[in-house]
Amino acid sequence: MRAAFISFMESESARLIRFLMYNGASLEDSKDAVQDAFLDTWKLLITQPAAWITIEDPRLWIRQVARRALARPRGQRRTQAPTVPLTTGLPGHDRAVEDEIEQAVVTSDLCAALRRVPPDQRLAMAYYLEDLTHPVIAEQLGITEQQSRDLIKRARTALRVALLAYHGKSGDPR
Repeated sequence: MRAAFISFMESESARLIRFLMYNGASLEDSKDAVQDAFLDTWKLLITQPAAWITIEDPRLWIRQVARRALARPRGQRRTQAPTVPLTTGLPGHDRAVEDEIEQAVVTSDLCAALRRVPPDQRLAMAYYLEDLTHPVIAEQLGITEQQSRDLIKRARTALRVALLAYHGKSGDPR
């Protein structure tokens, strides 16, 4: 069980941080929320292993837990807990570091543009960027599949405009 949890944590941590950032959170807040989500998950595994087995899609479930952790107010409900390491090793060579830096710049630009998109569209796009289908996005947001498609379409248009504005260009977003 411990090995499966560590494997799940290692495979989802970076994607989960990126998901929260796509949804408008800062890098620091995203990391905090991911830590909280995985600590909550570990507590569930230890105290109620049968509950974990009933979760149909752990990837979607952990995203909901992380979103709730992100929404928690700072203070008493959000205390410093022991940390769980999010990475296991050091960069392998210079090209890996360059790739990581390039990805960070692209992610930063995208996150800045996403902050200009309305919250409902931003959340739908965050799920879409996680390669989730419209039926799954609709279920997560409590809307119809067509509404999911419409949100994504409006979010794409808003993102084009926001990215053009972010990069100081003007023109038709189409």
